[in-house]
Amino acid sequence: MEPQIKISIPKHKLYKKEIYEPLLLDCLNASSFFKSKGGGGFTKSKSEFNRECDALGQNGNYNIDFKCLISQDGAKNADETSLSKSEVLAGVTITGPSRAFIRGISELPFPNIWGFLIDDYIKLNCYNEIILLNENTPHMKSTIKSINKLLRINKNILFFLPTGLTIENLSDITLIYKRAKKAFNVLTKARKALACEHETYYALLVNNKFIIILSNNCEPLEQIELLSLHSWKKIKTI
Repeated sequence: MEPQIKISIPKHKLYKKEIYEPLLLDCLNASSFFKSKGGGGFTKSKSEFNRECDALGQNGNYNIDFKCLISQDGAKNADETSLSKSEVLAGVTITGPSRAFIRGISELPFPNIWGFLIDDYIKLNCYNEIILLNENTPHMKSTIKSINKLLRINKNILFFLPTGLTIENLSDITLIYKRAKKAFNVLTKARKALACEHETYYALLVNNKFIIILSNNCEPLEQIELLSLHSWKKIKTI
C-alpha cells in the first residue's frame, strides 16, 4: 500500500503575510541555493508601494516575491474558525470558542489547495488561465481567481502552501516530490507561458518540522529545519 500524505489546516495562521513572509525570508537566508543567487543573502523590502519584491538580494541583481496559495476568503474562513485568544494577565493567555462557533456556525470551508490540485479539478484555458472542471466546488472559485492573478506577476516568485503536509515515515519523502509535481503542474505551465523570464519556486511545510523548497519543475532544492529559524521560534510563541 502506498504511504499516505495527510493534510491539516495551517496552525499559527501561516496564511497571514506578517507570519509567512519573515518565515520565508529566513528560509532564503538558510538556503545555500538562494544565498548564491542573492549574493550572500536577502533583506526585507522596506516598502512595497513601489512594487519591490519581498526579498531583495544583497547583490542587487536578484529579488524574489512571496505569494501564499490561498484566497482572502479562505484566510478569512480560517480566522473565523480558529480558537480565540485573550491575554488576561501579562504572559497569561486563555483560549475560547471561535467567532464562527459563537455565531452558531459549525464549520467554514478552508480551500485544500493540495488535495484539489492533486485530484485534477482544474485545467488551463487558451488564455493560460486556470478554470474549474468541477462546478460542485464553488468554495474554490475565489481561490482560483486569486491564483490566476498571482500567475501573471512579472517577478521571481516563491509560492507558499500554508496547508501542513504530514507523512508517517520521512523515508517516504519522495512521495511528496511526486505528488507536488502533479499538484503544481498546471501552475508551472501557466507561469512558463505568462512569465517565462522569471523563476518560480514552491515551499511546502512538512511534518511541522521543516520546509521543503522545490524548483519550477518540483525538483527538491533545499530541506530547511524549522527549529533553526528565528522566525519559526517566534511563531511558536504566538
